[in-house]
Amino acid sequence: MLIDDVILVLQLNIVEGKMQYLFDENGRRYLNAFSGIVSVSCGYCHPQILNAIMEQSKLLQHATAIYLNHTIADFAEALAAKMPGNLKVSAILDTFR
Repeated sequence: MLIDDVILVLQLNIVEGKMQYLFDENGRRYLNAFSGIVSVSCGYCHPQILNAIMEQSKLLQHATAIYLNHTIADFAEALAAKMPGNLKVSAILDTFR
């Protein structure tokens, strides 16, 4: 029965993630083919991503979008360089408000 399967999934106690796998409190491994965009495309705890996060956190952990930071402009330029045709304008928005 579908509802039983959904309840079973919700009862999993996930305690760790590595690349495409999740692990429960008993060490059982699950292939995650359900999660969001970042988890599916990058995996969990990807070493290169973790290193980039740790290096950035040493410099600046958080800043509001009202302050100028060259990284935002660098990102917009890099994004524009990859876009086709006349798609060269980026709107970087803070969606957590």
